Amino acid sequence: MAIITAWKTPVDVTVRELEKGIAEMLMPFGGMSAFVAQGDHVVLKPDLMITTISGSGMITSANLVEAVVRLVQNAGAATITIAEACENEKAFAVSGYEDVAKITGAKLVNLSSSAYVKRNASQYLFSEELSVYQTIVQADVVINLPTLQTLPRFLMRCSMMNLMGCIPDFERQRFLGESFDRALVDLYRLLQPNLTIVDAVIASELGKLVPMNMVLAGIDMIALDTVAAAAIGVDAGRLQYVVLGDQYGLGTMLPADIKIGGDDLRQMSKVLKQSRPESIN
Repeated sequence: MAIITAWKTPVDVTVRELEKGIAEMLMPFGGMSAFVAQGDHVVLKPDLMITTISGSGMITSANLVEAVVRLVQNAGAATITIAEACENEKAFAVSGYEDVAKITGAKLVNLSSSAYVKRNASQYLFSEELSVYQTIVQADVVINLPTLQTLPRFLMRCSMMNLMGCIPDFERQRFLGESFDRALVDLYRLLQPNLTIVDAVIASELGKLVPMNMVLAGIDMIALDTVAAAAIGVDAGRLQYVVLGDQYGLGTMLPADIKIGGDDLRQMSKVLKQSRPESIN
């Protein structure tokens, strides 16, 4: 049974409110200390692949990142790194992440200019070997902090697609073909972040910001993307990487196998425009 927790945030939610609310969301899992042990080296992987301000819905907000940093610090982490494959060096300053780092002492790493390593997969659908940023694979704990968006090319960007920032540009180019879904499943099988917290306080509808006042959390990213899709009116059955992930035992998309705790998802759900027609349940 996959457990997903949902929280309806206050309007204009503050860092302190986010810290408290996310801490409560993680209680069914045993709290942040169930994921982070004393002395761990923790990497937070937000969605910051474009350079824009927090609150746009297109990047993980600096407030949510700061709240998670503080929770990880309280759990006893030795180091905390905020890592993303940014398109340029201005991204951390424009987004507000630079301020978060100054306030909290967290380290910022632009993965685009970082070393990568090759990893072999014992099971694979796309490629036996994948190149992954060294910062990600060397961490004791990886916490995935995706946004929730509908995009012109893809139906939805959330938990699974945020992993694309963990691989170098040449590897992303290799992914972006007919085998994209299979490649993404291979990447998830290889990395499997310890925890995912979805920032849908403000979502993005084909580039337009939409307040949803929602945060989701869970371990099973197949289940998380299934729930996130339902919340914005996307048929998860059209997300082939979710279907494949379910088929190959990396998670579940079956409603009977997903338990949603916390606030009522229906109170936060909004059907977002998509790049092509979808059937809405």
